[in-house]
Amino acid sequence: MIILHQHRPSTTFQGANQDHEQNSRADVDPPPSEQARWLRQTLHENQTEFWARFGVTQSQGSRFEQGCWMPPPVAILLALYLNMRIGNSDLEDALEMASSTGHDHARRN
Repeated sequence: MIILHQHRPSTTFQGANQDHEQNSRADVDPPPSEQARWLRQTLHENQTEFWARFGVTQSQGSRFEQGCWMPPPVAILLALYLNMRIGNSDLEDALEMASSTGHDHARRN
């Protein structure tokens, strides 16, 4: 599960006490910024390639990976993507729809 908090310190699964099932899983998940960076590196994509699927520029993606505040729509898309609820084709379709309505700010140069 992905949390939308951006400034929580990173923790690892090691040392998490399994006897405390009542604790939220968010207590052990790394922040979305770290998960995004890990996935991007795993996919061997640069920031431009990875973040473009979310309608985000390279410089914005870099800031997000450093833990800066992420707008809720981007955080929601990222959470859905990281949890495999949406895929590349879904994001491409959404960007195409946004482009046809003039809402493609990240793609404008």
